[in-house]
Amino acid sequence: MNKVARIISIIFHPLFMPLVGFYIIFNCGIFEVDIPADVLHYTYLLVILFSIFLPVSIIPFLLYYQLAQDIEINKRKERFAPVFFSSLSLLILFIVLNRKVPISLVQAFAMAVACNSILILFINILFKISMHLVALGGITGLIAFLTIHYSADLFFWLSILIFVTGIVATSRLYLQAHKIYEIISGYLIGFITTYICIFLVVK
Repeated sequence: MNKVARIISIIFHPLFMPLVGFYIIFNCGIFEVDIPADVLHYTYLLVILFSIFLPVSIIPFLLYYQLAQDIEINKRKERFAPVFFSSLSLLILFIVLNRKVPISLVQAFAMAVACNSILILFINILFKISMHLVALGGITGLIAFLTIHYSADLFFWLSILIFVTGIVATSRLYLQAHKIYEIISGYLIGFITTYICIFLVVK
């Protein structure tokens, strides 16, 4: 069971959630005209580069200089460097998308992702909030906004998300990586921050 919980934590790692969010945006059926293929490919490439590849690339450095004990980086004190680097990378992603991709919803979600990461950085000073649940809460906030403001039919995505959130939260608790309040607060922060960011940009 321990191994299964670790696999679940890796599969649904927070680094992958921005990519999932952008995929939902582009495939939720709210755009009146098809988005050009080059814009889609350009956006996906930037998201993969700045939200996955660059944050992962710092892990060998952390391990080599013993700033982290393992690739999971579960200890609160070990989180500052990787979260700081991820926040910087996601902030750059937002700036680039804001300038190069003239789609307000894309820009808004990129801002939300960066804001969530920066919040994690500061909250980590007080306690070890669940980054997995912040990410999943963020996707839920995105779906809630798309459903309420665009009347998008995302019941399928919401059903999957509820199931995934349940198994991820259970896995993190089983691994004793978090306490229940770190799970709940992470989800709420991700949801609220994402919804507010998108609401402020996309009116």
